Amino acid sequence: MVAVYNHMVKAIVIYYSRTGITKKFAEALANAFYCSTVEIKDKKKRLGVLGFIRGIIDARKEKTTEIEPESVDISNADLVLFGTPVWAGRSSPAINTIIQKLDLKGKDVITFTTSQTADVKGAYQVMDRLVEKQGGKVIDHTMIRQKEIENAKNVAETFAKKVREVNK
Repeated sequence: MVAVYNHMVKAIVIYYSRTGITKKFAEALANAFYCSTVEIKDKKKRLGVLGFIRGIIDARKEKTTEIEPESVDISNADLVLFGTPVWAGRSSPAINTIIQKLDLKGKDVITFTTSQTADVKGAYQVMDRLVEKQGGKVIDHTMIRQKEIENAKNVAETFAKKVREVNK
């Protein structure tokens, strides 16, 4: 059953952000969906060129990683939004890990990405597969390109309005 997504529905935004770009979009989506955010931290060093290269390799291999927090209480949420930067056409190891740790049975899920390019299909395929494996139902996706991040509030509000219209 798809719920009506307005300020009465309980939602949560769970995201990983290496540089702060995805965090900015996650916060804009949280405001648009009237909910809170949980930032997932990757315990592996992902900063700098070498960290980024290791992240790309791990993302391409769809590896998991050590994260903090190790779990998130989503028991009161009807809608869960998962967000990640796109690395080499894939979702980040940190977001893949948290999705695999959560029981998503009966949850509607939206996945969102930030990327330098518009090639995000591979990231959605990975996240969709993981969400479905955990019992969740992906109802939509959204993305913002990094060069458009200053427009995050408008993109998030327009997307939230669309989701509400479709799920009335």
